[in-house]
Amino acid sequence: MTRIRNLSQPSRTILQQRVQNRMVQQQITSIARAGLLATLLGSASAFTSITPSTSLPSTQFTSFSALSATSQPDVVVISPPGGIGEITSIETARLGGSVKWFVVSAASNTPNMALTAETLAAIEKAGGSMELAGADAGSLLAPPDAEGNTASNDALSAIAGWCGTSGSLICTYDGAFEEKLRVDRMKSPEQIEDTMGVDEEQLIRSGIRVAAREAAARSKSKIVVLAAGEEMPSDDGDGDGGKGFFAGLFGGNEIQVPGSMAEAVGGAASVIRHGELFGAAESSPESSPFKGGPKREPIVREMYTTRAVRIDPTISTSGNVLGGDGSTKSNRLSVGEATSRLGLGKVKSATAKMDVSLSSFVGTAP
Repeated sequence: MTRIRNLSQPSRTILQQRVQNRMVQQQITSIARAGLLATLLGSASAFTSITPSTSLPSTQFTSFSALSATSQPDVVVISPPGGIGEITSIETARLGGSVKWFVVSAASNTPNMALTAETLAAIEKAGGSMELAGADAGSLLAPPDAEGNTASNDALSAIAGWCGTSGSLICTYDGAFEEKLRVDRMKSPEQIEDTMGVDEEQLIRSGIRVAAREAAARSKSKIVVLAAGEEMPSDDGDGDGGKGFFAGLFGGNEIQVPGSMAEAVGGAASVIRHGELFGAAESSPESSPFKGGPKREPIVREMYTTRAVRIDPTISTSGNVLGGDGSTKSNRLSVGEATSRLGLGKVKSATAKMDVSLSSFVGTAP
């Protein structure tokens, strides 16, 4: 066996770095799920892009398939691109469930999503399925015709049929702000001027609520993921303020938008709240275990070292707010995993309208 002291200085440095990187990788293995780690450490060529498959009756509404889903999925997820919505959808499929993920974006050019071959293989091995579709918020908020008939909105009309009858409907706003930033970076000077004064983040949030309203009627249970203190039951008025109408932005008649997620899904919903979010979905470059890539002294991202969780009731039996004050932090991976398990019925809630807060701490996943 060759000893380090018999090597030249450059060779010794390289060998020491390899040993150190191997030790760090072993540390990550002990604190991260093996399947997710294999996904993230795979080569770039291991990623498989999800490409368009079938078209629904709308120019703004395109369907994507990773693995074919059924007409009666276990879970339907409605969210912006990436974030908790993506994590929940993938985790549901990895657990063997069938999931349909409806993505609400700020523009018609929805960002491409890529999954690793390892993730697709894990979904197939578990017997899960995953299907994606999407529409931009503007098409979902298009006004009704002169007679007030919303059936003229092809994207909105197609949602209920595409989602089918599901066991659970899961909705979240996470990713709306990031999607707004993505679209802003792509705008030309003319587009920036034309959209001056348009709050695209609020358009996405409104589009999600409109889509949720269409899907909720055929879902047995509803789960909403919200930030701490957001749309609290004691809040008066609409969640985003105003009367929930959109008119002048698109011209024509007004379309009524639910003022909150609870209103959109019909009221009887379980709520999972989170603090300041950290961590990234699989399709994000920031999901790599190392900050800045492998280094001589690598820094492991917080999302892999902070996997312990605590769940507290948001509101006491007497009506007082106990948790969800925004001072805690929540790992997106943990929120998505908890949500997917609740959606699949692997976690039984004491009530159909529970409201809990999830906090993350340094430690391993439960």
